[in-house]
Amino acid sequence: MVSEAGERAMVSGAPARFVWLLLAVTVGACSDNGPASVDTVDPSTTDAPLASPATPSTTSASHFMVLQDGGWTLRQAVKPAGVTGAQAGIEPSLDWWSEYERAVAADGGAIEASGVRISGHRLALQDHGGELPGFQGSDGEIDGRPARIGTGPDGPPAVITMAVEDDYTVMVLSYELSVDELTEVAEQLEIVSESDWLAAGGEIRDCEPGDPTCRSPE
Repeated sequence: MVSEAGERAMVSGAPARFVWLLLAVTVGACSDNGPASVDTVDPSTTDAPLASPATPSTTSASHFMVLQDGGWTLRQAVKPAGVTGAQAGIEPSLDWWSEYERAVAADGGAIEASGVRISGHRLALQDHGGELPGFQGSDGEIDGRPARIGTGPDGPPAVITMAVEDDYTVMVLSYELSVDELTEVAEQLEIVSESDWLAAGGEIRDCEPGDPTCRSPE
């Protein structure tokens, strides 16, 4: 799990510097075997170009997706009612997110845990990269949808962003899976209505995404 110091850094630090820390906090919470810490990204020291964040759409509808594969268990799925505070500067386009976890037997009888974060964003695919400084992605397709597929600036996490509508992007991210493994997961996602998303375990919470309690199961 991420330390309290890491939590405070995420909440109070510069948005670009701590965006990857934020994602690690979310995915690392999926299991006790999640990453204890993650190196943050300083945009001034990376060779990758840093795009200027675009303004999220205020009129686009939410587009929910669920992972139906039987090997994955939903840990939580949240659509925050509040969008102010620290999170609004880090991932201003964030509309909702869900966390899935999976435990599989490895060689020698050990259990390997993996986590996947799926999130909806009110931005066009080409604009969403402005919220992911240093994202090393290439053009591709996921289930016929235009996508960007790659990793963070120093390797993990594996990241896929894909266009659901012209002004809406869904991101899939994992610190444990390879890009190829995450691609297989992304191809299993299904678009559902808000009512079906809620019936599958989603929640609409009166909280701000930057508040740690918004990420914790109630």
